[in-house]
Amino acid sequence: MENKIFHIDMDSFFPSVEALYNPSYLTIPMVVGHRVVSSANYVSRKLGIKSGMPLLEAKKICKNLVVVPPDKNKYSKISYEIEKFLKSLIKNMETGSIDEWYLDVSDSKFENWSEIEFASYIKNNIKTKFNLDCTIGNSFTKFLAKMATNLCKPDGFLTLNKNNFKEYIYDLPVNKIIGIGPSTAKVFKELKINLIKDIVLLKDDYLIRKKIGISWSKIKMNVLGIVCDVVNPHFQSKNISRSQSIRNFSEYLEFLKLIDELVKDINFHLKQKRCTYLSFNLKLRLKNNLIINKFFKFEKFATKVPLDIALRLFEQSISPNYYNEIINVSLIVNNLTESDSNYQQSIFDISSSKKISESDLEKIKKEVNKKFNKKIIDFVSQKQNL
Repeated sequence: MENKIFHIDMDSFFPSVEALYNPSYLTIPMVVGHRVVSSANYVSRKLGIKSGMPLLEAKKICKNLVVVPPDKNKYSKISYEIEKFLKSLIKNMETGSIDEWYLDVSDSKFENWSEIEFASYIKNNIKTKFNLDCTIGNSFTKFLAKMATNLCKPDGFLTLNKNNFKEYIYDLPVNKIIGIGPSTAKVFKELKINLIKDIVLLKDDYLIRKKIGISWSKIKMNVLGIVCDVVNPHFQSKNISRSQSIRNFSEYLEFLKLIDELVKDINFHLKQKRCTYLSFNLKLRLKNNLIINKFFKFEKFATKVPLDIALRLFEQSISPNYYNEIINVSLIVNNLTESDSNYQQSIFDISSSKKISESDLEKIKKEVNKKFNKKIIDFVSQKQNL
């Protein structure tokens, strides 16, 4: 086998898992989400419904849209079983997310198989064992393997080799490059770099290198087919982030519900990965592309993101008069470390320079609980923590 890296990506994972329990979801427009679409099945995607879209907007597109609340425990359980199966085949495996994995078949019993034989074996087994579809991309680099997956979804297989990868990706818009964010895309647009091949043809890259820094070298190496990263079974992300694009939010309650949802999602993954973290930041992007970033550091490693701290950072970031200018909210926990400890960060463990008074905490608690009309936040007394 010449191209030994495979990227396995489950198709419409959350809706597909829900369809295991309710097969009718396979043939009707259906999404998983609360106020926004977390994941849409392919029936709804054909109508123009996308992940990140507000549910109100999605329902305008399809009045009969079925909305199912996320069940992260259900998805994690199946994800764990799929991962266990893949690990039984290939030891050199890296987890990309809850529904994607990288495999390197080098020095394995599959090394002498053809690429399509191995991909078919994986796809058939996942279908047989879990009744789920996946798409597989294959190449000689991790970047190109994932690009291949993106090009052949759903339920497809594609190999990008050294002879054909240019014809597949060079005419794609630069925003199709994995890892390109809005700020980098804006720089490309300003410099009239519209297609991936424009990156390759660029002779004088001083200006773009100056604007986007060291990431430019990696971007260029990736599109040239130069190996930048290897499959690493011990890879540990340095952060967990959750981001949500929004439209026309103007009320505090709307942001409160969104931040509560993002906090719960991050806390779920902290628990799932058995990780603790040291610092936390909230990032807002405005319509004029201005980014507001608020940062909070704990004195000890924490196991959960406190909702009241996230809300406090939001309130410090922007006044209510400018709520309708916000187009994206991101929460990030940084300095991750694996931990088997059951240690629970106390709200009173934060450094004295950043400590919030008990009266302030009580005020936040009352406001939040009142707006939700139920007990969302409650604090144990400081004496109980000592």
